[in-house]
Amino acid sequence: MKNIIAFIFFAFFISGTMAQSKAGVIREFKDFMNGSYVEYQEYRGIRHVLGNFTVIFKNRENEKIKFKTDHKKMWGFVADDGRIFRVDDNNKPSVIMLLGDIVVYGNYTTKIEDGNATMVVNQYTEP
Repeated sequence: MKNIIAFIFFAFFISGTMAQSKAGVIREFKDFMNGSYVEYQEYRGIRHVLGNFTVIFKNRENEKIKFKTDHKKMWGFVADDGRIFRVDDNNKPSVIMLLGDIVVYGNYTTKIEDGNATMVVNQYTEP
């Protein structure tokens, strides 16, 4: 009987500590709204809540291409090197993906105004 009680206590203790650590991660990402500096693993940058985003780049034929996506509210941040990251449902940052399979590669700059991000790709390179 003592073993069963000890096991139940141990199970509650473990589940409680796991919930606390996950809550800490969620709290860290919920804090994006304040626009402060974030350091998360190897990603460093400014925290933002991203809304609409526009991506502008020139293709191989030197035509200007503009993509616009509409997200009501999305957690994300702009890294020091200009990459835009989003935070997925598991609170993991990943480079922003646009229109399903299109990923922006190359040298680009980003600008954020009122929660809307614009990425201007200076030199587009295909993967």
